[in-house]
Amino acid sequence: NAPITFDEANQRLFVVCRDPGTLVVLDSKNGHTIASFPAGARADETIFDKGHHRVYVMAGEGKIYVFDAADANHIKALPSITSAAGAKTAVLSPDSSRLYVSVSPGEGKTGAKVLTYSVN
Repeated sequence: NAPITFDEANQRLFVVCRDPGTLVVLDSKNGHTIASFPAGARADETIFDKGHHRVYVMAGEGKIYVFDAADANHIKALPSITSAAGAKTAVLSPDSSRLYVSVSPGEGKTGAKVLTYSVN
């Protein structure tokens, strides 16, 4: 399985490939590649935040990769956010104000936990 998310308004499909870890942005109308970016290893989740026009990619290596998708034809990488080893699954709150990321108890060797990030 590949993490996939969709910007319905702009018809952009965001697909994360694992080897190498890459975010590929596709035009869903014609299948053309708009852009691609490094997106870290072992990503299990990608989320499109339509409120802030961002894409979040949770990589198990301990980073959240963030991309600005405000202009559907000119996506750009933003600085990544440090999370934790094994933090690969997430959910965005309905109002787009918080990103909740779960940490696998086995990979981080620290026990399971949920990390909370304010989105602004």
